This record gives sequence, structure tokens and C-alpha cells, in this order.
Amino acid sequence: MTNVLSIRDDESKKYIGERFAPQPPSSKTNKKQIDLSIYEAPKIKDRAGNPLADFLYHKFLDLDTVDTDTKEFDQVGIKQGDKVDDEIDKMVDSLRMNGWAKEHELPFFDEEGHPIEGRVRTKSMKRKSQLVPTVYGVDARWMPISVFRWKKGVTLRQKTIFMERKNTEKNIYPHTIQNRSTFINAGAMLCSKGELDPFNIKDVDNYVRHESSAPDIFSDDGGNLAKIVNGIMKRGQASVNGVLNTKTLSRAGWVTKLEEDGYVLKNKKLVLTNADESTYAMRAFFEHIFPAIKEDKNPVEFILYTNKDDANEATESVKSFVKLMDKLWEDTFCGVNKTTKANFNTSDFDKPYNILGAVPQVIGRHDLDSIKLVPINKY
Repeated sequence: MTNVLSIRDDESKKYIGERFAPQPPSSKTNKKQIDLSIYEAPKIKDRAGNPLADFLYHKFLDLDTVDTDTKEFDQVGIKQGDKVDDEIDKMVDSLRMNGWAKEHELPFFDEEGHPIEGRVRTKSMKRKSQLVPTVYGVDARWMPISVFRWKKGVTLRQKTIFMERKNTEKNIYPHTIQNRSTFINAGAMLCSKGELDPFNIKDVDNYVRHESSAPDIFSDDGGNLAKIVNGIMKRGQASVNGVLNTKTLSRAGWVTKLEEDGYVLKNKKLVLTNADESTYAMRAFFEHIFPAIKEDKNPVEFILYTNKDDANEATESVKSFVKLMDKLWEDTFCGVNKTTKANFNTSDFDKPYNILGAVPQVIGRHDLDSIKLVPINKY
């Protein structure tokens, strides 16, 4: 049995629970321990250096008490969809091989148990503990965190800006590459919550140029900041006026919903894929369709989803994906015909794939609770 040194709350306001915890037994560093005393008291401040929250203590969070599928773990505009899934996969692999990495700061949580910063690390630790369950220690269900109390009067706008800034810091791992949509999504969310006025260009311009982290990523060369301002105003005004938008989940979230609805996702048989990028259609051919043809398991069936917040953009993504799939199939025959001089006609052959439909996502148009897929021509 492992003996660990404990510092209880009545002995130190900085620690709750065990000061030390064993590293994951499955890792190469299983003889090392996590020591909360090596972590400084972190600070949460705005750009001007004004404190937004008070640090309370470090502790080990019981991951069995955390539901990472709640809206508190969605960071709108910063990280969403497949970006998060890719980061979690990489971090889970790292945790399994190397254990908990010593970083500059622990994940931040508020005293209500809601995440402030460190959502990906929390999701990764929870997934890791589910993949490789053990009896005790951090590997089983415990994760070291820092706990804060928000100061009175701190707004959602201030909190969002702080979280955005943390995610654009280059020394934070994993680091998500930001684009204009990142900041447009965050600004549009604030508009929908009444924290930003989409009809007031001065308010939006000040938010983008002097509050958000957009200037840390973009200069105004090529009008990038102006495009972000215009994008927030357009999306924000559409939201206020009741224009349709979409419900977005990560790929893992859609997998869970589909499985609950009775769909059995299986490679070379039934595949869920993102419709937003052309590379996903290409991957569908090389990773699923061609191997299925080789193994005589075609046709492969596909279900589509999108991470687009705007309903019109979502519809365009889904329909463009189907068009690209058909073009790739035709191009395949074109290449074969040029090489073999066979002059095959695609119309003489059944397609080795079938698009069953898309998950219901458009708020106000689709029944979001339906177990039925939405036909592409009605999306």
C-alpha cells in the first residue's frame, strides 16, 4: 500500500485532499507523484491587470462527479467540433504513455465546479480513466485543479475574453490554431446573450480591437479585423432577428446521439463524417470506400454533420460534400479510362457509397430530438 502525505483544508487554505497522488500505473512514470505544492497561486486578470477572480486553493477533482457533456464544457467560438476531438485523442495518448505532465498551470475551475480553463485536459483525463481504469490515484478518477471565486459583477463578456486569451497563448498546450471564424463565433455568442450590441459598430469594433485576442492573431492587413467586426455584426443581427442557426456538437457528441438512436457506426459499413471540409470527402474515399471495394464490402453508408453555426452555411456544406463525393467517383473512372483506354461509363456501375442523410441540426427547421436523419435534399 502506498503511503502519501496529506495536507487537509484545516492545515492549509491552499490544499484540499491529498497533497500527493500517484502517477498513472499504466504510464512510464508510475514511480513519480503529483505534488500540489509545486504549483504557484495563479491569477485571473483582464488585459489592464485588474483581477477578475480570487484564487482559493488547489485540490484533486473527483472526475466521477464531472459531466463533460454539459454546456459548461462547450467553449463557443474557441474550440469546437473535430478540433477538440483531435486534441483529446492526442492528449489521451500522451497521458497513457507519460502520465500527467507538469505544466505552468493546472486547469482552472470556479467554486461551483464549472471549468474556466482546461476543458480539453479535463475531458482527456476523464476519457483516459475510462479507457484504463485503475483502483486508486489520479489514473482512476482524480485530476489536480486550481479553484477560483469570481469577483462580484464580472460579466460573461469578461469571462469569455479571458478564456479566449488563454487559448491564444502560444505556451499553452494543446494550442488550437485560431481563424476569423473563431472570433466571429465568440462575438456572435455574446450578441445572443445581450453582452454585445450587434447594431452598434463602435461597441463591436472596440470589443474586437481592444478586448478580444483577435489582434494577437491578426493584423489589419487585408482587413482581417474589419472582417471579424462585420462578421460579428452580421451573425449577431441575424441571431437577434431570429434567423435560423444550428446546434453543433463534437464528433463524439454526435456519435453518442446516433448510438442512442440505434445507429451502429462501423468502418466500411456505416460512417459518420464532417461535411465542412473537402479533405473529409477525400478521406472518406481513401479510408473507407476504397478499402471496402477491395474487401467486397461496399456500398459504404455515410451520415453527415456540420460544425457551421449559420443554417445557410450548414446547408451549403452538406450539399457541397455530396457533390464532391460524386465528382471524386467520376474522377476515379476518368483516371481508369485514361490509363486503360477502357471507356467505362459511371452510369453503368452502382456507386460504392450511399449518403443516408444528415443529423438534425437546424434549430426551428429540424426536429432536434428526432431519431430520423434529414434527407440531403430537405436539409
